[in-house]
Amino acid sequence: MLSREPIALAAICALAALGSLAGAVYVLIAGEMGLDGLFLLIVFITFAAAFGLVTARALRKGHLRELLSAGQSKASAPATDPKTDTNAKAQKEGDMAEHSEKTAREA
Repeated sequence: MLSREPIALAAICALAALGSLAGAVYVLIAGEMGLDGLFLLIVFITFAAAFGLVTARALRKGHLRELLSAGQSKASAPATDPKTDTNAKAQKEGDMAEHSEKTAREA
């Protein structure tokens, strides 16, 4: 099963990067560019870069694409009726025959 942890990490980091960018925009719009404003701007841009790189790495590795393709393959898989599925029934009977032969040899 595909692990969803990288997707959750990328989502959290994307939110943090967007929040940091919003903070940087606020500092620029507020207009008070003293020493404190410059420091805040540098901190916000650094945080946005750090968290944005984690998100970019997850997207570049294709974790999101794998998750979406796994969801689509499950959704597009035809539902089989267990009563009319002859392949599953034949497979089950074959497994039972192998098991009975194996236990007969061991005894």
